[in-house]
Amino acid sequence: IAGYSDEFSEAAGLFGRHVGIAYQIFDDLVDLYADESMIGKTLGTDLDKGKFTLPLLLLLEKLPEEERDSLMARFKAGDKTVSGDFTKRLHDFPIFEEVVATFEAELTKATAAVAPFSELAPVDAMQKIAELVRAQLGRIQ
Repeated sequence: IAGYSDEFSEAAGLFGRHVGIAYQIFDDLVDLYADESMIGKTLGTDLDKGKFTLPLLLLLEKLPEEERDSLMARFKAGDKTVSGDFTKRLHDFPIFEEVVATFEAELTKATAAVAPFSELAPVDAMQKIAELVRAQLGRIQ
């Protein structure tokens, strides 16, 4: 509709996909690592709702098998105290750093997707959107 090429439209779609993934990763980090007073929303709710986000999935990969199985059994049984145990264990591994690396990789893919079209008017605004998402990470570091 805007008159851009199919190639740019595809690149813009990839940009949106990767920025969206990065923002979801940011939201996952916020839920587990941020301070509620700084963010302005209730945190720690993903696991309580049964959502295993990237940080929790990475944690499960790193835990000893017996501990992982025990935590998962408690989770499946509806033990409300298990979320606190998951959260405590997150700090025993470099989970935050790994998730931030994935976040950064998604933003890099986003900006690279539209980089060949830098002469087009929307690209500057798109790059600024990516930087805005990147800057949000500073709210929890």
